[in-house]
Amino acid sequence: SAQSALAAGVDPASATAVQREQAQSRYKRGKEKYDAGNYQEAFDEFTASMEIVASPNARLQAARSLEKLGRLVEAYAEYGRAAVEAKELEHEDGRYGKAGEAATAERALLVPKLGFVEVSVAHANDDTKLQVAGAEIRRAGWTEPVPVMPGTVDLELETPGHIPVKTRVTVGAGAHVQASLDADAG
Repeated sequence: SAQSALAAGVDPASATAVQREQAQSRYKRGKEKYDAGNYQEAFDEFTASMEIVASPNARLQAARSLEKLGRLVEAYAEYGRAAVEAKELEHEDGRYGKAGEAATAERALLVPKLGFVEVSVAHANDDTKLQVAGAEIRRAGWTEPVPVMPGTVDLELETPGHIPVKTRVTVGAGAHVQASLDADAG
C-alpha cells in the first residue's frame, strides 16, 4: 500500500565495507535495469540496496522506478522520504544534498498529477481507524493531506461497536478536497 514504508538497512555512516559493497552492487544492477526500461526489476534492486544500507540515493531511484510504473502515490511518498533522509545525512556526505534537491523537485512535479484529500474526523476514540482509498492512515497523519490518484476516492472510518462511516469524494488532478467524517454517525 502507499502507506507501507520501504524497509531500510543500516545508516550509511555506520555501514561496513561489505555492506556498502553489497548495497552498491544491488544499486548498480538497479540502474542497469532502470536504463533498460525494466522498472519493476529496477525497483526490486533499489529496494534490496536500501535493505542493506539506507541510502537516500537508492530511495530516490526507487521513487523514480515507482513513478515509471505509474505508482504515483507511492512515488510521491518515497520522494518525500528521500528528501528528508538526504537532508539528515548531508553533513556526513555532501553528495546526498543533490539527491535531496532532486527528490524535492521531482516530488513537486507529481503534485499536479495527484489529488489530495484533507480529512477532519470528529468523535474518534483510540480504536478508530481511518482508511483513504483502501489504505490505513496512521492517526498522526490524519491532519495531513493524503495523496491519492485523481478520481473517486472512498473514505472509511471504523470504530469498534459502531457501524463504519463511509463517504466518497471526487478529487481532480492537482486539487485538494476536504471531507468530514463523524465516528458517532455510525
